[in-house]
Amino acid sequence: TWARPMLLVVNPFRDLGNVGDSTMIKYQPDENPEEREDPHIFGLTRRAWREFCKAPSCHSFVISGESGAGKTETTKHVLKYLSAIQRLRAEAQGDSAVPPESPVQKALMQMNPILEAWGNAKTVRNDNSSRFGKFMKMYIQPPAGLIVAGSVQDFLLERSRVVGQGPKERGYHIFYQLSQGLEPAEKAELHLKPIREYQFFQPAAGSKEPICEVVDKINDKK
Repeated sequence: TWARPMLLVVNPFRDLGNVGDSTMIKYQPDENPEEREDPHIFGLTRRAWREFCKAPSCHSFVISGESGAGKTETTKHVLKYLSAIQRLRAEAQGDSAVPPESPVQKALMQMNPILEAWGNAKTVRNDNSSRFGKFMKMYIQPPAGLIVAGSVQDFLLERSRVVGQGPKERGYHIFYQLSQGLEPAEKAELHLKPIREYQFFQPAAGSKEPICEVVDKINDKK
């Protein structure tokens, strides 16, 4: 079968300022994508949306790449655009009564921190590496663009990371977040000990690397 169109994305490992609201508003849902065909994730998502409106049927985004390529962030931008379609349309028409997000849209946007906490970890290549796959479904009501339902199915979780870590790597974020973010009384209630006291957070046998407990770019307490 065919898989097209294709968009090649390179992770710049810094904020280029090209995926915020000021950029997204340039990709109006009702604007003809052929008039603005520059390679951008918002443009590709808009194109898929317009094709869906013409012939409502199943459309798929296949987001793949090596660790650190930007798969998680790209997925967030697709969801961000689809969730903002109603707002973008209202702003383009000068309508001050911007429709609020539906509970489903809010849930889809708020699920990422939970999924990342339980399924992401620091590796030698990526401080926030997804150690599992996601199959996401969204049910959209055309032509309004309202997301009426959705689901997320996870698969291929890296189970070995639960019981052992490689040099300069960590376990799943949730363990460190609980260790750093909970109050002493909450830790006592859950019988949580300091990270260093758990054997499965220690480096592999024979490794001279110290335990990796803190990542500079991740605030576990927050």
